[in-house]
Amino acid sequence: MPAIRVQELAAFVAEHQRMPRFSEEAERGLYAWVWRCRHGTVAMPRATRDRFDMLVAGTPKVAKPRNRSNVVAARRVRELADFVADYGRLPLPSGGGAERSLYCWVWRCRRGAVALPEQVRAEFDKLVAAYSGVRSVYNERTLREANEDRSRAAAGRTVDAARRAVASCRPAYTQVLRARVDYPGDTLQQLADRCAMSKDRYSALLRRALEAAARNG
Repeated sequence: MPAIRVQELAAFVAEHQRMPRFSEEAERGLYAWVWRCRHGTVAMPRATRDRFDMLVAGTPKVAKPRNRSNVVAARRVRELADFVADYGRLPLPSGGGAERSLYCWVWRCRRGAVALPEQVRAEFDKLVAAYSGVRSVYNERTLREANEDRSRAAAGRTVDAARRAVASCRPAYTQVLRARVDYPGDTLQQLADRCAMSKDRYSALLRRALEAAARNG
């Protein structure tokens, strides 16, 4: 199998004079295989590995850019420079249409899917290096806040369900339901500690209590 895939890669390189791209849907399978090989997750015989390494080392990630591509690349880098000057960060995938488009272009450039002239590449690398940390901090904070919002929303739904279930539940479930209602801000571990049981035991009893209440309701 590796030998066949290397033959496919050689044929692709001979036709396109570049490595396969993730951005091209028809090339993604071969791109993914090349990525796995380069990161050591695909075993292959020594001779096959040598041929693969020669192909990768001797082939550019992208074909030589045309003059029009140079103009477009320079314009996009200017747009990126204007964006970071205005917002103090790199574009995000969660942004609006123009920001998301710029984010996708930056993403492709960083992964070698877009050819940039040497001078444009130097400007691009300078902007990305200066603002990568800002983007990472922003993304981590945004992701953390989103996870916290989802956790609070899920806890709120559980509290409401537990409140409705208390009146009709079996005595065995009263303790876990009452803890959920009385301490809505507690985590499952904190609620389990209040009931003097393990987290898994508390979670299982709470789930059964809510299911029983739903059936009876």
